[in-house]
Amino acid sequence: MFKNELLIEFKRAIYNKKFWCCIMLAITLALLHYFQVVYPEFKTNNREIYAKNLYPVSTFEIWMGARGGLQSTIYYLMIPVLAILPYASSLFEDIKTGYIQNIIIRTSRKNFFLSKLIVSILVGGTLAVLPMVLNLYLTAMTVPSIKPEVTQKIFPAINMNCMFNELFYSRPYLYVGIYCLIIFAFASIFVVFCLMLAFYANNYIEVIIFPFLVYIFLDFVFEFLGKSNFSPRQIMRIDQDVEISGIITGIELIFCGTTLLMFYIRKVKNYEATI
Repeated sequence: MFKNELLIEFKRAIYNKKFWCCIMLAITLALLHYFQVVYPEFKTNNREIYAKNLYPVSTFEIWMGARGGLQSTIYYLMIPVLAILPYASSLFEDIKTGYIQNIIIRTSRKNFFLSKLIVSILVGGTLAVLPMVLNLYLTAMTVPSIKPEVTQKIFPAINMNCMFNELFYSRPYLYVGIYCLIIFAFASIFVVFCLMLAFYANNYIEVIIFPFLVYIFLDFVFEFLGKSNFSPRQIMRIDQDVEISGIITGIELIFCGTTLLMFYIRKVKNYEATI
């Protein structure tokens, strides 16, 4: 029964206009950065590398995760939206339209809410990292993946106090992979937050906007307090614009994820569907 409910939720997620709109947004961000930054840089460097004895351009120097810019700024701002909009927000619609009353006749309440949680996290987390993964792939197909050199100032300034600094210089693809998992984890937290809000919100806009506003508010507060390294937006920045601590990152992920998940589970257990 649970397997069937999981398949139903996956189909509902895929055959969903908001899902495809977010995919198009993710692809657009990746392509804009590639054609406005990566490809022009590649053409210039390829033409002048021998004439001016330039250091060869590297994937880890110019891809969207390494070089800040308009596309990168928009991406980090839009992570909560990319995580929530595709499918997590559908729980609010299921509650308000009475879909839950119809579905729990054929399956248990536990199966429905668990499958909703799993599918929402997988869909939201995947779409949250999609722009970075696609942009990295396109960049790596265009320019060589030269390992970052600490003596060259053209790479992101990952110093000895930054999280995973040794991996960045020794195994940069592993470094990027771990950071994509961190982004996936934070996106999952936004998803659980959205699912929890579905039980309390009065309209659909609240479910979408409130997690985004909290995300922006936390970034503003931590920056105002001089603790930018606590901000989720700064933690997710692969170029580590500020020095990020692995301990702080782990504590934030575990605390926020566990707390929100407990609230969601408690609300699910107390939820009474009126048939």
